[in-house]
Amino acid sequence: PELDQNLFTRRKFLAQATIDSCDGLTTPSHWLLEVMQKSFKLPAAARVIENGLPNSLLSRYTRDQAETNTTTPRLNRFGFFGRASERKGLLLLLQACYKLNRTHPNAFELHIHGGGLEQEPAAIQHRIQTLIAACGDHIHLHGRYRQDDIPELMAQIDWVIVPSIWWENSPVVIQEAFAYHKPVIGSNHGGIAEKINGRGG
Repeated sequence: PELDQNLFTRRKFLAQATIDSCDGLTTPSHWLLEVMQKSFKLPAAARVIENGLPNSLLSRYTRDQAETNTTTPRLNRFGFFGRASERKGLLLLLQACYKLNRTHPNAFELHIHGGGLEQEPAAIQHRIQTLIAACGDHIHLHGRYRQDDIPELMAQIDWVIVPSIWWENSPVVIQEAFAYHKPVIGSNHGGIAEKINGRGG
């Protein structure tokens, strides 16, 4: 609201001018393509092409690992991957964990993999840290990770949670989870539902 409406008008004009200079357009989700079609005139060659994963990452995984080493009998280990921020849904996830812990104490583990918490507003940092402390020692905040770490980290959980509260386009973590045969729990927001419905989430 504090921004001049003319900035949005100019932004849309410049975006359309950029699109007009292209012969084709690709997006990694049908959701984004539909959003673009509502706002812009797109070239006839507009297609959805899924994000790719590096072969080096996929080659480090085998189905045998999934079946023998990477699940627990209770299937109660949850993983969050990505930027540790409010818009990625971390605060929402921790609020849910707090409620669950009150009714089913110590019935689950949550592993949070990702950096960026220090860049959140102080009030959000405080709320997140308070909820982590209130949930007990079954919430694990691991911090940043490298893409090469993903096979090992995926092996330590049973579910991947993508709780974003903003418009996600096509979160690569969903593809990474499916590549390692981990089901996904995601918010019905943006392109998330499209990526998991009927595919293992």
